Amino acid sequence: MLTMLALLIAFVSVAPLFAATRLSGTNVAAVRYMCLAFAPLALLYGTVLVRYTSASAQIAALLLTVALVQGAKLLSHRSPEREFAHSYPRLIAEIERERSASLGRAKVYLTSGFVEASRERFPAAESRTDFIAPFLYYKLSEPYRLLPQTLAQGDPAWAADLVAQIQSDPVFIFAGSAFPAWLRDATRESHSIRVVRQSRNYVIAVLRKK
Repeated sequence: MLTMLALLIAFVSVAPLFAATRLSGTNVAAVRYMCLAFAPLALLYGTVLVRYTSASAQIAALLLTVALVQGAKLLSHRSPEREFAHSYPRLIAEIERERSASLGRAKVYLTSGFVEASRERFPAAESRTDFIAPFLYYKLSEPYRLLPQTLAQGDPAWAADLVAQIQSDPVFIFAGSAFPAWLRDATRESHSIRVVRQSRNYVIAVLRKK
């Protein structure tokens, strides 16, 4: 019975965050937000267990409470979002190094790490500096251009012009959290790809005209 109650509390705690994420696109179920819920969840678990269990279970409740609170601290330090933020100086250094290697000829295309950018319409989103705030903060040299995650974020005519322009580029650098499927398809026949850096959080690649 107690196990079922704990599972019910866990489900009720997580389900609204998941639903809000799916319906609104606010990404509240991301690790950085879930970690914020650990401390109140710990108090809730502890209260239930202390009230309705024996002395030995109450000790377990105390340990569980401490574990949840400390777990939030550990996860916040090790979360992909935290590692992603800490990696920006290295990523920008690699982008600049590749641009220098091309004697400044390589264009730089970026995708935003913010989930809101995946739902914004293009080309209007290109003027949203908040979508590329980390690149601005760590002073990535201009010029560079923000790309959509999918071509459906723009009108068909605009998307066709974008693809044609990219296919005509002799060399360019892509940097983003993942290589967009549309970009891979658009350059499959026109460019060769050299991956400079790839991790679970980011990819940098240099594409050259075949």
